[in-house]
Amino acid sequence: MKMSTTTPIETFDNLSSVVKMVNLFGTPEKAEKLLFDQGIFPSTMECSNCGNSIKLNGQSFRCGRRTCRLRVSARDGTFFSKMKTPLEKVLFYLYYFISGASANQIMSYLQISSKTIASLNRYTRQLLADAVDQSDVTIGGLRIIVEIDESKFEKVKYHRGHRVKGAWVLGDVEKTEEQKLFAGRVTLIWGNWGTPIGR
Repeated sequence: MKMSTTTPIETFDNLSSVVKMVNLFGTPEKAEKLLFDQGIFPSTMECSNCGNSIKLNGQSFRCGRRTCRLRVSARDGTFFSKMKTPLEKVLFYLYYFISGASANQIMSYLQISSKTIASLNRYTRQLLADAVDQSDVTIGGLRIIVEIDESKFEKVKYHRGHRVKGAWVLGDVEKTEEQKLFAGRVTLIWGNWGTPIGR
């Protein structure tokens, strides 16, 4: 099934209060309706088994051909496909995430475990990384200021007393209303004055 081109994060552009969030997706039913209305969950799809066009039946698709009868969840192929967290909590999480709330704050607001917040953070960061990778934009230009920074991302070796080797990521952001950005993995070499140079 083809991935939706609409991301859950785009849905929150005009939300400004918790009251609006509760009215929009405060229950499992409302959350599901929002995701269908925004095109994040598809209403029709092509059966990957036999090619038959199938429609939604409840929360899943079921092929009508007697020789097939394939059943597929509406979540398959979306950001939510591997998540066990209730839909409304995932949407609340996304709102708080893009609002800049800390992990501890989100855990307190939503009453979720550290394991759940770690999984949600991992999925969301991957979603954002994929979106940047797939974007094709030109940044900078005449009289446009671009901020450039580098960060090192690495996994922590818990209980081992040291960190494993990580990857350097270079990010560029325009100082404009659009705030166009680029991010990518780079190999850094060090110049004569201790300045990192990407290549």
